[in-house]
Amino acid sequence: MEQLKFKVTLLSDVIISESPATQGRHRGLDFIPGNNFLGIAASRLYKDIGENTHTYLLFHNGHVRFGDANPGYKGIRGLRTPSCFFKAKYTDKLPWKDGDKTRLVHHRITDFKPYLDAQLKQCRSGFMVFEDKTAYEISLSRNYAIKSAYDSEKRRAEDEKLFGYESLTKGSVLYFCVELDDDAMGCKDEMINALTGLRHVGRSRSAQFGLVKIEPFNYQDVSACSSEKGQVVVYADSRLCFFDAEGQPTMCPTAEQLGVKGGQIDWSKSQIRTFQYAPWNYQRQAFDDERCGIENGSVFVIKGTTDATENIVGAYQNEGFGKVLYNPSFLMTGENGKSLFTFEQAMEENGNHKADEDWTQHFSNTTLLSYLKNKKTLQKEEKTTYDLVDDFVKAHKERFSAITPSQWGTIRGIAMSADQEEKIIGFINTFIHKGVAKDYWEERGRGKKLIDFLEKNRTIVSVRDLVINLSSEMAKEKNR
Repeated sequence: MEQLKFKVTLLSDVIISESPATQGRHRGLDFIPGNNFLGIAASRLYKDIGENTHTYLLFHNGHVRFGDANPGYKGIRGLRTPSCFFKAKYTDKLPWKDGDKTRLVHHRITDFKPYLDAQLKQCRSGFMVFEDKTAYEISLSRNYAIKSAYDSEKRRAEDEKLFGYESLTKGSVLYFCVELDDDAMGCKDEMINALTGLRHVGRSRSAQFGLVKIEPFNYQDVSACSSEKGQVVVYADSRLCFFDAEGQPTMCPTAEQLGVKGGQIDWSKSQIRTFQYAPWNYQRQAFDDERCGIENGSVFVIKGTTDATENIVGAYQNEGFGKVLYNPSFLMTGENGKSLFTFEQAMEENGNHKADEDWTQHFSNTTLLSYLKNKKTLQKEEKTTYDLVDDFVKAHKERFSAITPSQWGTIRGIAMSADQEEKIIGFINTFIHKGVAKDYWEERGRGKKLIDFLEKNRTIVSVRDLVINLSSEMAKEKNR
């Protein structure tokens, strides 16, 4: 078996829905499920080579598994916050200092009395990156947008068709892997080529959402697992789906279904969360079978055995379901359930700037992007012009109080009518030193101050725009 590791950079906001429903409150996931990458690869390869034994090997018999994309930190893929982690609501009530940097592992607490006043609460959101003895807490930022359906006949928003979407923000970076069994190793290059590049994921891909860049990246995984005495702790690295003996979905798997031989699940020590949804199949335009399962981050404690054999369990493994870790080192504790790790908030990494660079490099030759870049430059220059004029008026309006609005109007007309921008300053200089108001301009160095101001900023902004805006503002000041 071989793992192909990839990095996903969001070049726009991405909508990954918790449910395919179009009514009611919309909630988005904070990771990208593996079935999105399966769909990307399938759409590419089916288009190139059609339906045959080759595509069946890749997508329909479990030899290739597409993992979930989780956020990371420092080049390390994050893990869903374990459900067995608890923190104190009142950290000053804990029997040690730095309570805000401490977490308790529920199934390892032997005496809850010292923690009663602190009021423990479960950690239920976000991801964590474990490095050495520090656990960095990660939370992806999300946006919320409200959209309306468009009525093409009436050319306006359609009545009673308002939608709200929660999305992952542009610039976020996530990591995922694709696992190839030995039978599928010959398809390695094809899989890399099918996934790598600019792709679209999630909902509203035809609008402004869903653009991502996927590239190979050798990120780091969680550290090695530890050993437990007389028990196995199972951590769900991805979502899990199981079926009972009658073929019905179950949220109460057996120890054997979790890849552990012998033993019994201690439900009083286990911490699990569940999900339920029916995926929408675009090809068939219908819902697939409902998925009922256990959320990633859930923790099972299995007593009476130490024999753990598999790390991929349950159903829908090719879509990223079923990955588990046995006795992970980040669940080890010291006295009375206190975690051995120090918990800190991860510093924000500069992903947005990198996403802008990737987008610009790919579309650098398109007419639309050239227009948008030019528009952005003009807006920036316009703001600079307004700031320069505002500063000049505030600093020198008293000095130029003797200059009449008609004089400023003439200067404005010179700037607007000049055929070449580089000649404007010369024309203005001639006007103020040879015109009928020559004495007023030379008094208190008004003319020299104006010319010096224009010369100083001619390389920063458009002289024409600078003179037009300055003349208008100075004339207004005179009339006030």
